[in-house]
Amino acid sequence: MAAAEAGRDVAYFTFGDAELMRDIYSMHTFLTEKGQTVGDVYRLLLRYYNEECKCCSTPRPEFKLYPFIYSTVETHVNATADEKAFCFDE
Repeated sequence: MAAAEAGRDVAYFTFGDAELMRDIYSMHTFLTEKGQTVGDVYRLLLRYYNEECKCCSTPRPEFKLYPFIYSTVETHVNATADEKAFCFDE
């Protein structure tokens, strides 16, 4: 996120993990197409932590990060102007 704010490129190596490479590329494409900013992504991560991780009784939350992001952003993009004011607030 810091590199994006600074206008710098990032090389992320998946070390031969083709599924991870596709997942990251798909997420980047999705967020870009939906016009999400670095601030939006940061708020999504905070919201994910507060809603899914903070009180989790297992080592990993039940709801995975990527589905959470896809769902939350889609809901936000399809929301009315009044609903959007509250979508990422936490």
